[in-house]
Amino acid sequence: MRTGVLKSVAQSDWAGLYTITFKDGKFLNTWQGEQGQSGKCQANYELVGDIVRLTYYQTTGQECEDEVDDLQWRLDDQGLLHLHLVAIKNAPFAEIKANLEAKPYQKIADQ
Repeated sequence: MRTGVLKSVAQSDWAGLYTITFKDGKFLNTWQGEQGQSGKCQANYELVGDIVRLTYYQTTGQECEDEVDDLQWRLDDQGLLHLHLVAIKNAPFAEIKANLEAKPYQKIADQ
């Protein structure tokens, strides 16, 4: 509840492994939930002032189409990535904020 989502919803719907990739103006988010659910979202990204704007586009089986997220991020001293949702269009702010900000991301590979 601290991040704006009920613990029961977070555990059943949001818990799992998320992998995000930023490369050459493209963003990819894939996930595998603890209850067997999986999915992916793809977007173009651009720098708008001090904000990174993700503009999702429609692909087969994608859940995030027509969404626009404005993010900021920082790397901490251990190299972990912390995301901060500034604004969002066409998706619930509290749930996406909780999902993105619940835990820092760690680098897994250079690609």
